[in-house]
Amino acid sequence: MKKAIVLPLIITLLALTAWVFYDPAPKPNPKPFEVQKAEDFDYVFGLIKQEYPLLQAQKNATGYDFVADYAKHKAHIMQAKNPTEFFFLLNDVLDKLDNEHTHMMTKADVQYAIGIYSQSNHDDYRWQIYTHLTRDKRLQQAYATEIGMTPAQEEQARRDKIAKIDAQIAVPANVQMFDVVPNQVGYLSVRELTHVSLLDTDERHAVMRYLQKIKHYPALIIDIRTNTGGDTRYWTQFLLPAITARPLSLDLYSFFKQGTHMDAYKATRPTMTDIDRTQVAKALPVSADLARILDTFAYQEIQPLRVDMDPDGIGFGGKIYLLVDNDVYSSAETLAIFAKYTQFATLVGTPTRGDGVGTDPMIAILPNTHFAIRYAKQLGIAPDGTINAIRGTQPDVLVANPPNFTLPTDVDVAKNDPVIQRAVQLALSSH
Repeated sequence: MKKAIVLPLIITLLALTAWVFYDPAPKPNPKPFEVQKAEDFDYVFGLIKQEYPLLQAQKNATGYDFVADYAKHKAHIMQAKNPTEFFFLLNDVLDKLDNEHTHMMTKADVQYAIGIYSQSNHDDYRWQIYTHLTRDKRLQQAYATEIGMTPAQEEQARRDKIAKIDAQIAVPANVQMFDVVPNQVGYLSVRELTHVSLLDTDERHAVMRYLQKIKHYPALIIDIRTNTGGDTRYWTQFLLPAITARPLSLDLYSFFKQGTHMDAYKATRPTMTDIDRTQVAKALPVSADLARILDTFAYQEIQPLRVDMDPDGIGFGGKIYLLVDNDVYSSAETLAIFAKYTQFATLVGTPTRGDGVGTDPMIAILPNTHFAIRYAKQLGIAPDGTINAIRGTQPDVLVANPPNFTLPTDVDVAKNDPVIQRAVQLALSSH
């Protein structure tokens, strides 16, 4: 299964190729570094204050007021003696937002974004981001090496990574499949929602073969614990169509603030409209707190999630249990929401980490240092009216993972996993 690890290198190569079209040696920025870092901090702080969607929600949930700490944040980054220190100190500040979609982007992050977004339609905002990343000469200079590394260190890190991959005799598969109860309860775990362009044909075939084997079983357990996301299309276009016995659909609501990047984003999204509070109140249970938060938002978008039956799928008629935990995030979180509210599956485990309603985060380039920042751009609301990034998805049956948990690779390990065993009990009791 090394193929699954090596394939993402294609994305990196695409990104590297994109960079060679432009002169990597622009003229130096004439401003003193003290001015550059102050201006770049104010730029980022202004972005967060104006466009970041979770400030009030975080304050309501935890009492922490990010904006009130402006002076403290600025004093922290002003300690930087060079761009590398500035990068890490500014990332410290963004960490205070406690959102994994919001951070300074490393060279690896930038290259991955370039590679993935190069495949976007030209009228898509992601193509605009791709264009900005590949044509910014100063950004190319800022990311000449990985942040905090010399060229020699970066090359050695690359060699070490390749050597580690080559030394592995057995790479853990992205999916594990076996019967937890012979001929009665199937088990399928997914570690990562692989980008559809990188999905291994062997993985597709292996999953389909196993599903054909268990198509008449009374129950199937799908385990996405530890899955932090990836590509939503992994499950909307591949996994669920292969399993479901009926078409599934769910509309998810997102809300956006007004700002330079959000206005530009809206221009590429025909489905994004001015907020309609009457419509929202009919579609969602809106609490008083949520209503006050939405008063500060300008736009809304409905994300229609649809899953159709695959003609080659199994049309599974048994019970389905989706195992979740606090690591479930982003696109994996979207799967948890979808499974719960379409009643595709019963959720078993612990509350998820959230942030699964919406599309890719926004990317902006700092005006002086030309580092890139990635930040959450929309307030995603679950069908129960809660802010998904704050509350996550609550399981139907609450069971904690065992100590030192890792995804089981065989039935013997699964026998000692209380979450799997609870799902088995539910399956057998309903049969």
